[in-house]
Amino acid sequence: MPDVEDIVSRETQRVMDWMHGREATEVVAELHDYARSVVDAELGGALRKLDGLDKDHEEVISRMANRIVSKILHNPTRQLKSRASSEDFEVYCDAVVDLFGLKYDRPLVLTS
Repeated sequence: MPDVEDIVSRETQRVMDWMHGREATEVVAELHDYARSVVDAELGGALRKLDGLDKDHEEVISRMANRIVSKILHNPTRQLKSRASSEDFEVYCDAVVDLFGLKYDRPLVLTS
């Protein structure tokens, strides 16, 4: 019986880790979508004010804005994914959702 309990416990933990990994991926995707929408809105306004730029200059400014956002989100993305199997995952996930004002609704997950 103890062997069966160990197997069930390990497999339950594997499923929980997988579910948290999926949740982390969903939150990261929403975070990046949010950031892209901010970039698009701000970039559109800036490019309108800089009327007369050729397409090459617009592309340089656009790439720069996107690189800045990618660099800013790199560490939160890496941390969220790395914490997917940790005990504090829900707290960290909630903090990211709250800090960035994301609309993410956590699925009902049973704790291990």
